[in-house]
Amino acid sequence: SPASSGPPQPTEDVTAGTGEELPQAFIVGLEKAPAHIGRLLLVLGGAYLIRALAGDEQVPALAGVGAGLCYGLMWLVFAERAGRRGDAHASTWHGVAAAAIVYPLLWETAARFGIISFYVASAVLLGATLAAFWIAARRTLPVLAAGFAGAAGICGLALMVSSGEASVPASLALFGLGLAGLVLGRRFVLMAAMSTTAASVDAAALVLGIVAVRGAGVPASTAIVLLVLFFVAYVTVIAEGALAGRWRLDGFDRSQTCVVLLLGFGGAMFVARRTAMYELGLGLGAVVLAMGLYLLAFTVLDRERRR
Repeated sequence: SPASSGPPQPTEDVTAGTGEELPQAFIVGLEKAPAHIGRLLLVLGGAYLIRALAGDEQVPALAGVGAGLCYGLMWLVFAERAGRRGDAHASTWHGVAAAAIVYPLLWETAARFGIISFYVASAVLLGATLAAFWIAARRTLPVLAAGFAGAAGICGLALMVSSGEASVPASLALFGLGLAGLVLGRRFVLMAAMSTTAASVDAAALVLGIVAVRGAGVPASTAIVLLVLFFVAYVTVIAEGALAGRWRLDGFDRSQTCVVLLLGFGGAMFVARRTAMYELGLGLGAVVLAMGLYLLAFTVLDRERRR
């Protein structure tokens, strides 16, 4: 019949252009996942071997901790090398191995066994996470940065909850990571890491204030100073970036400024009120702070209107 005559027409792919096809990078990642998971399990097996040797006193406890940390950080070096080759999948999985070894080891050796001090554990936490941020920024690995930010936040908060003595060093480490995440997140578009570190910092400020009020290992004066510094540092970085034109203020900046005002300066006021310390000084500081923020807001708005 006429309807059936003529050469066969090519069949159109109804899924083409509809967004239903999977990205090639995602498909490659799925194909390589079994190999990466198998290697990850082998890596974790090596970490447990080191732990078993230290637990059975085959090696001194401190030497076992050092060996475990070196072993975990070695995989962070491998993550950097894989990122240099352009293999983002291998780099991310190496980073997962490093985080899965280093952070649980820090918590266990500091909070559970007391082999290392909380200050040492917090310093290693800060250094390892900053190294991961540096690798992620250089090699454009946002997943690696977000994963380390989340793991560091969980480890730091776990240290703070485990003992009041850990609240000061762990909160300092998390405050530093929050500022680093803010700067690197804006400069290298590591938005997930920036949001994750901000959440960790906010939680650390809340825990620090609660521990200070309860008198569980943190002097009220120390908590007040740290909370005020946390607020001032965060607002300074955000304001400097906006005034210098490094980035435009968005919803994250506005909401995070409100949160750090509440948990930082507000937390310091709460601790001062409950412990009757520095109430007058914080009251005067609040007046000066309000005037400064008011002036800052008008300055930022004026610059944005001129652009």
